[in-house]
Amino acid sequence: DIADGTLVTSQSTLDATKLSGNLPAISGAALTGISAGITALNVWYLTSDFSGNSDPVQNWAKYSDKGNTAGFGSDMTESSGIWTFPSTGFWQVHCQAYAWGSTSTASYSIHSVISTDSGSNYETNPRRSFSNIPNLSGTWYGQNSNTFYYDVTNTSTTRLKVVVDGSPPNINTGGTFIRFIRLADT
Repeated sequence: DIADGTLVTSQSTLDATKLSGNLPAISGAALTGISAGITALNVWYLTSDFSGNSDPVQNWAKYSDKGNTAGFGSDMTESSGIWTFPSTGFWQVHCQAYAWGSTSTASYSIHSVISTDSGSNYETNPRRSFSNIPNLSGTWYGQNSNTFYYDVTNTSTTRLKVVVDGSPPNINTGGTFIRFIRLADT
């Protein structure tokens, strides 16, 4: 600001209160240490009903029905119920099962388990959330969901599978899905 006798040079600091008027565009291209945030969302649904336990749950398809999105970014890949991550990072995995039965008690769970040795061994103490259905007369319907967070540091050796246990009478395609969200860099 020549008017008040202040000369700004490359060694100067500039008080933000002195900035006014039409300012030039500032590029963030040279900034470092800033994550792009959520870069992938994948939603998959179950394509065929089943009864009882399943380890792993199979028959998944990308969800893009009735205006809903299957997601964005790089896709998870699945083969015979075993999932592979497309990139490292912190991932949220949410799975949900829709079950129904009639005149019987039930206690069932859906959850994900992870392997860091290419699927040779999976975690042995998974986090479960059970749905407990008491002995009822007539037909009952229930949903069970489970969310877990994984730090995927190696896509070559990390595998994931979804497990249903507790022998539910019927798992239905109508509300059984899995959602993967890449939250941030690892």
